[in-house]
Amino acid sequence: MDAAGNLRASRGPIAALPLRCNRRPVFKSDRNTYIAGMNINLPADQERWLQNRIAKGEFQSAEDAVRQLIAERMIVDDDDMAWARPLVDEARAAVARGDKSSLEEAELDIDRVLASLER
Repeated sequence: MDAAGNLRASRGPIAALPLRCNRRPVFKSDRNTYIAGMNINLPADQERWLQNRIAKGEFQSAEDAVRQLIAERMIVDDDDMAWARPLVDEARAAVARGDKSSLEEAELDIDRVLASLER
């Protein structure tokens, strides 16, 4: 942040797992919203990985990458897999009825489907 309180881009270390966060004071950005700043330090290999992804255009910035990766992790962590319960129940019922295949039969079936997709 500059002397006028405007947000500036940082070129310092980006992020570290485990996260060691240094909270900066809340400041007013140029969008008239309040943002709490955070510095995250990454090991060198993770920083290289992130910089390579930014260079390839996968992320616009380190901040964009952190936001996206955290959002994706939050979805996974919050998913209680309730959507899968009916599928598991259906599969269990099929097995109980004797409607099942051996591993070899399943592999042959998968191979047939894949072969039909390659045509």
